[in-house]
Amino acid sequence: MNTYIVQFDEKREGKDVPALMYDETWKIVDSMGGSVLHKMTTAVVPGLVINLPEKVVGDFTSKVMDMGSSKGVKVNVEKDQKVHANAKEEK
Repeated sequence: MNTYIVQFDEKREGKDVPALMYDETWKIVDSMGGSVLHKMTTAVVPGLVINLPEKVVGDFTSKVMDMGSSKGVKVNVEKDQKVHANAKEEK
């Protein structure tokens, strides 16, 4: 699992940023050949911090970007670097 932050590119002055509802079920197959269903329903809002399995990041990103563009918002999904930076500072 990695932590990702969802950013919306433009600041929409005086307009509500549309909430994007993401509702997916993925089948994740582990190295032993077993599979796990991973269901996620979430409102995608600016600044959302989300934990995603590595295997579904691309799918999540493309769907969220498509939803955003249909509402006129450019959406970025970035890996959270702060988690790692904080771990180093604690020495």
